[in-house]
Amino acid sequence: MFESIPQKTPSPTELARAQHLYSLLPIPLIIVNTQLQVFFSNEEANTLFGHQQSDAYDLRKENTINKRFIEALKQKLACFIRSDNYSTGKLNLSRKNKPDIYLDCKFHFFDPHRVKEREWIIITFSDVTMEENLSNRINTIRNSFASLHPGKLDENRLFKRLNEAVLQSANTIVITNIQGDIVFANPKFEETTGYTPEEAYMKNPRILKSGDQDEDYYKNLWQTISSGKVWKGEFKNKNKWGNYYWESAIITPIKDAGGKVMEYLAIKEDITERKLIEQKLEKTLLEMEVSNRGYKMLNHDLKQEVEHRKAVEDELKLQKQLLVQLNQNLESQVEAEVKKNRKKDELLLLQSRQAAMGEMIGNIAHQWRQPLNIIGLMVYDLTDAFRFNELTTEYIDQSEKDIAAVLEHMSNTIDDFRNFFKPNKEKTSFRLTDVVNTSISFLDATLKGSGINLVTEINKGINLYGYPSEFAQVLLNILNNARDAINENNPGNPYISIKAQQNDFNQAVVIIANNGGGIPQNILQKIFEPYFTTKEPGKGTGVGLYMTKTIIERNMSGSINAQNYRDGVRFILTIPLEIT
Repeated sequence: MFESIPQKTPSPTELARAQHLYSLLPIPLIIVNTQLQVFFSNEEANTLFGHQQSDAYDLRKENTINKRFIEALKQKLACFIRSDNYSTGKLNLSRKNKPDIYLDCKFHFFDPHRVKEREWIIITFSDVTMEENLSNRINTIRNSFASLHPGKLDENRLFKRLNEAVLQSANTIVITNIQGDIVFANPKFEETTGYTPEEAYMKNPRILKSGDQDEDYYKNLWQTISSGKVWKGEFKNKNKWGNYYWESAIITPIKDAGGKVMEYLAIKEDITERKLIEQKLEKTLLEMEVSNRGYKMLNHDLKQEVEHRKAVEDELKLQKQLLVQLNQNLESQVEAEVKKNRKKDELLLLQSRQAAMGEMIGNIAHQWRQPLNIIGLMVYDLTDAFRFNELTTEYIDQSEKDIAAVLEHMSNTIDDFRNFFKPNKEKTSFRLTDVVNTSISFLDATLKGSGINLVTEINKGINLYGYPSEFAQVLLNILNNARDAINENNPGNPYISIKAQQNDFNQAVVIIANNGGGIPQNILQKIFEPYFTTKEPGKGTGVGLYMTKTIIERNMSGSINAQNYRDGVRFILTIPLEIT
């Protein structure tokens, strides 16, 4: 917070830099003039003094701070200015609705090398309440010892050692008030619990409760120490990070001269390791006891086991003979079942290929209709040329070449048809684009006749391993179904797309999609079952997609699934690439 105060102030650049740096400090810090008017206060200082405004203020007029603190701070400030040196001092701060604390104050000039900035002083504060409480208690003990043993106190040695003993103790030492709130904890407390003295100050030790010891345990503790008696016991506690640990504790009431309990002193030792050893020992003894009982029972059982084993051996011999017979029968049954399934698959494949052959003959008829028309026109043209005396040798040669080209195209169609239905005896490597193009050539005429736009996007470098004719049958089954669905539903701008790419798992992913309408969700998963069809009776065998799935999964070690996608269906084929 930077506001104009009728004093000489540092330059704006210096102030901006100070504001940024000091606001990051984790300790309370203020910048004041000689009259304790605050020019800057970081968030830690605002929390300490209970100041909530965002502008400059006069520390002397803050009603949340006791006047004695203000006067003492003013005196320390005056001493610092006169001595012109770094200074420090401890002050007691009383605040409304908060416990009193002790602060260690340190003073610095804003810039000791520049006269103008020497009118502004930086004050930092550190909470030393616990150290001060310990010092006060040691002084009380020292005074009591001196009154009882006049002339025998060497306070510079005895109580300095007492102070060092408490701070350096390997045991946790905690002092609470009569309500049980922590007013002092030595460094071992922070090492064991994770809570700093500042975090633990005026907190009840219940912040360490693990919840594993019932309320009666703690009730007995309080009844004992509140009556002035010493309590001894063990705690299972939980530290700041949520880890459990064990402590052995002795809690002693601290009384005044009249015997009234003023505070409680707890000396605690970490016994976690000992507890773990005890638990292991207890577990071992229990296991030994169980083992001993087990040995006795085992001796008795062994006698019965010997008798029982003789009977079991006889039974095993009989069962072994039965098992041999059963195994022989089972092998015969399995072999018969395998042959039966193989014949079933062969029959289904034959049915599928016959159905595909019927489709193919229809497609060839479509493909041959146009070239036959062309040949017919050429013959008619020759006849007409002869009639009008236009027939020449050159004309006949050209017509012969044109007719030969058309006949070659028709012959190639027959070759493709024969190759498609010629079964492959061995698996081989083949290019995906070659099989796709061959399959499309069979359907090209019927697709164009139905006004279906066929789109392909295929990575030309994809090679597969398997039976090319079987994979072509897979494509024809899916494409024929897509064509039939489009013809049945008549969508606008009908299309079939074939896309293929290589994924990161050395596989080819082929996606065949159409916009011929979706498949009801309740039957979508049934379309790959044998003899299941969604077509009208007489228009589908129900084996095409079953064989498609069989070829992809069994013969090509791939997978296939169907999904409703946008306004149609798409089939996703995932197939391993060629083995190199």
